[in-house]
Amino acid sequence: MKETALQQRLSGALKNYKNSFFLFEFLGLKISYQNDKCICLFPVDDFLFSPFGGFHAGLITTVIDITMAHLSKKMTGSAGATIELQTKYFHKLNRGPGRCEAQFLNQDNSIGRLDAKVWDADAFLIAEGTATWRLPD
Repeated sequence: MKETALQQRLSGALKNYKNSFFLFEFLGLKISYQNDKCICLFPVDDFLFSPFGGFHAGLITTVIDITMAHLSKKMTGSAGATIELQTKYFHKLNRGPGRCEAQFLNQDNSIGRLDAKVWDADAFLIAEGTATWRLPD
C-alpha cells in the first residue's frame, strides 16, 4: 500500500526529529525568499482544523513564528528569539495552500520588529502577526 503525502510527512518528521524541526516537516512548510521577505507555503489539512472549523488558530500563529524565524536567520545569521508575538485573526483558513509572508518592520541593535500576514488559496487575508524579536548582537 502506497503512503499518502500526509503519511510521508508524518513518517519523515518522526524519522528526522533529532536532525530537523518536527513541526516544520509535519506541517509541510515550504520556505522561499523574495527581496526582503520570507514566504512560507503550507497545506491546509482538515485534520488540523479546530472544532469550530478552519485551520487551528494556534497553528496559524506557529506558522507565523516559524516564518519570522527563517527571515531573521536569513537576514541576521541567527533565528533569534521571539520576545512577544501578537496575532489578529480575520477569517477562518479553510482552503489551501496557505501563504505566510514575513518582513522586518525595523531593527535597532539587537531588537527587531517583524510583521507577517497569512492568506488562503484565494489570496484572502486570514491573519496578521506582529512580533518583537531578540536578534544576535
